Amino acid sequence: MIGKGKTKKRYLYLFFAIILIIFIVKAGFNAIAAQNKPQLNISVSTDRSKYLVNEDINITYRIEPQPLELKDVNALKNKEILFVMDTSDTPFSQGNLNKEKDIARNFVNKFKDIPNVQISILNYDICTRNLTGLKSPSIDYERGELIGFINNVGIHPSAPWWGSNIGDGLRRALAGFSKNDSKKYVVFMSKCKPNYYTSTRRSGPYYTIIDDKSDLYYSGNNIFVSKNGFDYALIMANEMKVRNITNFFIGFNGLILNNVKTIAQLSEASGGKAYNGKNLDSINDIFNDIADQIKADYIVDDIKFKFTLPNNITYSGDKVGVTEYGRNLSMEIPNIIYKLNDRKNKYIADPIEFSISLKSNKSGNYTIGDGWTLNYKAINGKTITQKVPDFTISVNSLEVGFDVERAFVNSKGSIGLGKKTTIQYKVNPKVVSVPSEFANRVNENNILSNPKIIETLPEGVEFTDTLSGYREIEVPLKYVYDKKKGGFYAAPVVIEAEITSDKPGKHILNNGKFSYNDFENILSSEKFNSLILKVEDEYILKQGLFDINKNNYSSLGENYIKNLDKINITDGSMNRLGAYVRSSGQDFILNINLMEITHFNMLSFNDISVEVYKVDKENKLKKINAPYKINGNKNLRISINGDSSEEYCYYIINYNFRVNCKNKNISTQISSKATIENSKKENILPINIVSLPDLF
Repeated sequence: MIGKGKTKKRYLYLFFAIILIIFIVKAGFNAIAAQNKPQLNISVSTDRSKYLVNEDINITYRIEPQPLELKDVNALKNKEILFVMDTSDTPFSQGNLNKEKDIARNFVNKFKDIPNVQISILNYDICTRNLTGLKSPSIDYERGELIGFINNVGIHPSAPWWGSNIGDGLRRALAGFSKNDSKKYVVFMSKCKPNYYTSTRRSGPYYTIIDDKSDLYYSGNNIFVSKNGFDYALIMANEMKVRNITNFFIGFNGLILNNVKTIAQLSEASGGKAYNGKNLDSINDIFNDIADQIKADYIVDDIKFKFTLPNNITYSGDKVGVTEYGRNLSMEIPNIIYKLNDRKNKYIADPIEFSISLKSNKSGNYTIGDGWTLNYKAINGKTITQKVPDFTISVNSLEVGFDVERAFVNSKGSIGLGKKTTIQYKVNPKVVSVPSEFANRVNENNILSNPKIIETLPEGVEFTDTLSGYREIEVPLKYVYDKKKGGFYAAPVVIEAEITSDKPGKHILNNGKFSYNDFENILSSEKFNSLILKVEDEYILKQGLFDINKNNYSSLGENYIKNLDKINITDGSMNRLGAYVRSSGQDFILNINLMEITHFNMLSFNDISVEVYKVDKENKLKKINAPYKINGNKNLRISINGDSSEEYCYYIINYNFRVNCKNKNISTQISSKATIENSKKENILPINIVSLPDLF
């Protein structure tokens, strides 16, 4: 008894151990899935693949966020926003303050229908002046209190001209949040002159406690960015990053002095987003975008595009939101906004695009994007590092250009199986103007070398002369100097190549290019336009009884077979059947399989033979040599050589066999299935074994 009790316990322990392992493995899979969501599909495009030295290389990346399931996104949290206004005294202060007030009022009104949002507003100059409590803009009287505060805020009479304590504005913004787990945001407006700081005594250490618990001093200068003011602002900006506060820095431009670099540095320290308002319209757009991001059901934030420039390549684009560490750069990318789609029961986000501009100061071929990544936060808060696609460009000192195109001749891109068509390639050189610094280095013979067409055809398509899908064709270009044209000129070249296909369907030809080396031996190319080749299966396949004495004339060959729907034969008799095939002149293989359908009788097929005829234009049969194989006494494989000189070819394949039934008293049905290899054509002929056969 004791032994049985121990055995039961062992099984019980084993059962719970298995359950625990399953739970751990499932949790692990769920954690991995969360780490990889959301999935972002990234593509890249450029206007061309060839550029001149010191010419802008404009590159556009497109991010397509994939949908999220309901279970992927946590339940919506309450949200708290600290809206910080810069009311420091500057030239044109009153006009600029009125703009700030308009923006702040519009921002508050954006949330009047959002019940889970609270907003607090503060203003600062050399220190924080006023701070409202958190109020709900969806409640009319609380929204009225926020608007009232905005209307009454003004430039403090004792504020020094140009005095700005950004650090203190950030410090007191942190004090405005509640202690609950609401999602927290800081929206910070600034004229970007951090020249004041906060301390407990004059020239004392920076005061970084978010609550005012001591007598505080505010020190600085009134004109320039001071080191202490800037360092203090960086410390408090970093505190937002430590506390995981989502934040937006908006710098003003136009009549209000702006320092783009300062905004970028503060934003980087805070882990937030930097914006540069160039005019009133752009500032309104910025705040509308920020409001939309905060209202979103789920956002992908902290998106960074990190890229390392190849040698001789420089960044020439907008510097806002871009941080440079030598040849390594990091660009802030706008947040991705997910909204719940009630109809699909999924969270959906619109695609976003961003662009960069580069330049090269030296000719050569460059790989752009190798090792470049997009970094963003997954649903579980972990960082995803995703590689972006790379591509190759050529940069040249001379503008050697070509117009290239190709087209099908006559066929319009549609041919029968095994038929031929011709591709016509056109290469039209542009006039090459030579700058004075290259005048002694360039001549008619060295402008370019090794010009050729390189074509890689899709599977199933090949050139008729090489029987291969790959071909290089030399292009005979001869440049001469032409004063009237103002440079070196070469006549257009037209080259034709014949192709064929034994694979039916639609084939996309998109790997053709014109390749050459320029006078600096830099490999360059121009891509030909894509072509679509439609290969049609033009076979006709029928089966029936073969009658060498043709019936009434219908179409070529068809009248040599009859009883196309079904035929009757007798046990032990010799049967003469025929398959009628119309082809487009190509070689083909015909398979004929004899099989029992009823599966009640034991059959044997004997005395099998095959004869193949070609039908001429007079509808007469001409016996031809066609090798065939018999497998298992019931499977035939017949190889027929085509004739490409004719549009259509017609054949009669006469196959003869005798069938013997083991059980004479059981009604039996067989079939003959004919198929053409590498084609969708097939024909099944039902055959009944009866007491009286069909008459021949």
